[in-house]
Amino acid sequence: MKIPYIDTNIIIRYVDSTNLDMQEASARLFNKVQSGEVTIQTSSIVIAETVWVLSSKNLYALSRDQIRDTIAGIIRYPNFKLENKNIILDALDIYASSGVKFVDALLISAMRQGNVKAIYSHDHHFDNLSDIKRIEP
Repeated sequence: MKIPYIDTNIIIRYVDSTNLDMQEASARLFNKVQSGEVTIQTSSIVIAETVWVLSSKNLYALSRDQIRDTIAGIIRYPNFKLENKNIILDALDIYASSGVKFVDALLISAMRQGNVKAIYSHDHHFDNLSDIKRIEP
């Protein structure tokens, strides 16, 4: 059997206690993943959406540190499969320690891993990174 994917709402419900049945179901799943009983996977888009939802001031308004700690804790399980896991973990650290959006943190992490030093962008926050040169198109 191929490894099943999880959707954003599985991670969100793990954090959200407004529906205890869903929260407990998500917690049971993640406990099985942590113990090696079950293997799951997801995509970086699901992680990005999870960050966006958890950071939304209208929904959960979690701090960047809380978001990083929650998501990184889950995706570090050996039976949690995720393409570019190291880039995403690094991006979560960049996101928590800076003011950049998570998608930009993903770009920065991918650039650093690929030893890329330049980015075309109109976003001036890239100017604050000493190891990356922003280029106006």
